Amino acid sequence: IVQQLYDCGVMSVSLTGGEPLVRKDFLEIVDALLERDIHIKEIYSNGALVNERLLKALDSRGIHPLFNMSYDGVGWHDWLRGIPGAGKIAEEAFLRCREKGFPTGAEMCIHNGNKHLLRETVQKLAEWGCRSLKTNPISNVGAWKEGGYGESITMDELYHIYLDYIP
Repeated sequence: IVQQLYDCGVMSVSLTGGEPLVRKDFLEIVDALLERDIHIKEIYSNGALVNERLLKALDSRGIHPLFNMSYDGVGWHDWLRGIPGAGKIAEEAFLRCREKGFPTGAEMCIHNGNKHLLRETVQKLAEWGCRSLKTNPISNVGAWKEGGYGESITMDELYHIYLDYIP
């Protein structure tokens, strides 16, 4: 696939999944991209595998891609991900990246439970060195609807959240 990207003239990629860091051949993929001068712009991750060894391996290759990690709000990340301690894991990954000179971005799923925490979440992410935040509203479809979580918001509510945040 890397060769096909090169043959098509692709010059930059983002590595995502699922969780791309679970691949045993992740660094082989990185090396194959770098051998063809394909820039790795960002890596999407939940942060659990963003460890010292990985960051050192990327640094030794002369690259510092942005790590884009999920963070669903102060006090809500564990709940949404269904994993106790997931918020702390994400925090540690953000701090580790900051310490090692890797830029970070975040993605936040907004719902009725955390919508009032947008400003606090942005401030917390900024403290951790996060440079950007993409927000997405939860939609009451698929597994979310089947689970009966009932926390989705309307687009109108989302616009009001943004308008309240802007000042």
